[in-house]
Amino acid sequence: MGMANIVEGLYFVKTLPKKMYDCSFPQEQICALNKKFNLAKQLKTNKKQIRNGRSRKMATYKERYLAGEIEFEEIDEYSNQWGKSDDERTLAQYLGLNAEEEDTWVSISEEALKGLLDKQRKK
Repeated sequence: MGMANIVEGLYFVKTLPKKMYDCSFPQEQICALNKKFNLAKQLKTNKKQIRNGRSRKMATYKERYLAGEIEFEEIDEYSNQWGKSDDERTLAQYLGLNAEEEDTWVSISEEALKGLLDKQRKK
């Protein structure tokens, strides 16, 4: 077992038997094998994390704000990221806001939303 480095495309094939990369596979086949290997490895990691009670879910704006990781003003950056993404969730879902928080933000103001979130914020 070893690692092959196809210099032209900079594709790396990990832990393939030597016979697989010694023969003249087209570069596309080696790339496809590498993708399958990486997907299988990621799936195994994800299953292990789920079994251990951890998910690879990215923290929402609200979760990060309440944890004190980011400033309130980052809501604008998150909104911009959502607008440029192909995420199918609503903006409120993407940000992690519940219905009351969304209504406050839309109907009243950002300051009112900040007030609601600050009441929940960890000190």
